[in-house]
Parts: sequence; C-alpha cells; structure tokens
Amino acid sequence: MLAGFYYGYMVRMAIATGMRAGELCALKWTDIDDYYIHIHAQQLTGRGKGNTANFYVDWTKDEKGISRGGRQFPITDDITAILDDLKKNQLEKNIVSDYVFCKLNGDWIKIGSYHAWLREFMKSINLPVTNNHAFRMSLNSNVFIPNGIPVTDRARLLGHSVETNIKHYSYARIGVDQEIIDRLNGKVAPKLPQNIIDFESTKKKKA
Repeated sequence: MLAGFYYGYMVRMAIATGMRAGELCALKWTDIDDYYIHIHAQQLTGRGKGNTANFYVDWTKDEKGISRGGRQFPITDDITAILDDLKKNQLEKNIVSDYVFCKLNGDWIKIGSYHAWLREFMKSINLPVTNNHAFRMSLNSNVFIPNGIPVTDRARLLGHSVETNIKHYSYARIGVDQEIIDRLNGKVAPKLPQNIIDFESTKKKKA
C-alpha cells in the first residue's frame, strides 16, 4: 500500500499530462508554476561496471541531448487536484523532497521501479496497459483529438513532432459512431477529459 502511495500519483499525472516516465521521475516542485508545468528534464539509466545508475539530465527525449527550454503543459483542474492531494499526503507523512514524486524517505523514484510496479498493477486490475507510453497515446487519441485540439498543439504538449503525432499517436476509436452522429447533428458538445483509470477507487477496493 505504501508503494502505491507514490506510484499511484505518477499514474494519475501520466494520464492527465501524457508525461514520459523519465520526465515524471525528474519532475521537481520548482518546475510547477501557477499556470503550467515546465517539463524540461528526465531521468536516464546508464550501465557502468556491473552497476546500473540513474541520473538527471536537463533535456527531454525529443531535444536529443541539447536543452531547448523544454515544454509547458497547462495546469488543469484535474492536475491541480492531483498536486494538492499529493502535497497533503506528503505533509501528513513528513516527506520532504525536491522531487514531486518521491519515496517516503524523499529519494526520487527510479524509472525501472515505476515500470515494474505499473505492469504489476495493471495486471492486477485486468487492464491491458503494459507501460507508461499507453497513457500518452490515450491522452492524444481519446482526449485531445475528440476535443478538437489542433495537431500542432497536441505535438507541442506531448513533446514531439507533428509527424510523430499523426503517425504514431493517433489511432481510431472503437464504438463511437453514435457519438459522431450526435456531434454532427449538434446534439452534444465535445466530451471533457476523463481519467482512463480511477486509481483512488481502485486503491480503496484493494486496501
């Protein structure tokens, strides 16, 4: 349950923002502005003499080793709720850390540990999600596109090129014909973003 405490918030933030796993691990409280999240760093894993090391770099995957200032993701009501809830829980547990997502002792989360936990958690609730990347694709296809966000903005928010967004992140949704008909007939407005996993409810059921 304690492990789920910090991993669960990472899952919720990944769903809400589409941040990469390495970006979540490297996110610091100083990166959180009143109006946006400044995504400009990532945690990488390197192999030395029989050891595996995790290190912080001030550039994202799409910047390819040269910092260009990163990107900004606007703070939504959902993101505000996630961060407020996390802060409250960290205060109650006397957790102090520069990192938004950290262990109970304040150390940052290692990307390998997050990936391993995510696979096991999704398996335990019978969902076919195997990695954090699925949240990025889902946000683009199930939230951004149905809500009419232009491809240029989708690419900017997720931190990749327009070509990448179209070729690798945009997939056809299943069972939405009636929704399309209703929209064309002007009966409904675009849906608001919805979490694909209600982590809090799931956690309570498993507790």
